[in-house]
Amino acid sequence: SKRARPANDFGARLLSADGMLRISSTSRWDAPTRHIHAIDATPVEGNLFHTGSERNPWAEVVLAGPSAVKGVLIENGHPNKGVRGRAVPLEVQISEDGKEWKTVFKDTTVRDVYRVDLTANAERSRRVRVRRKPGVKEEPLHFTKILVYGDKLY
Repeated sequence: SKRARPANDFGARLLSADGMLRISSTSRWDAPTRHIHAIDATPVEGNLFHTGSERNPWAEVVLAGPSAVKGVLIENGHPNKGVRGRAVPLEVQISEDGKEWKTVFKDTTVRDVYRVDLTANAERSRRVRVRRKPGVKEEPLHFTKILVYGDKLY
């Protein structure tokens, strides 16, 4: 929707706006020039990235530096509600090095918004990856926003 996203949530500040978005593949519906707005507070509508049709799609927010990640807000805002199911089964993972990943959230329900509250066990991280569980189906992955909140450790 056409509203700015919060600069603070989960008792922490929006960190992803200073980071970078990477995706597993691209497609003709992808708009790399809009990727920054998938991870910042800018008011937008529709999807801001779109992978190709694949069995292991993911989107990764690379933070500007090591951070204590306290929460992730994922908006599943495709205007066609029928394709929002492409997101599930959804997994959120964190990593310090981009090689070893820890799954911190799983959901099999199709939702407009996923709130991943990590305040009770905020962990040092440099990367946050949102993916569909690998191998379940061959479809694209797309979201309106992946917002990462936390405390800078740099």
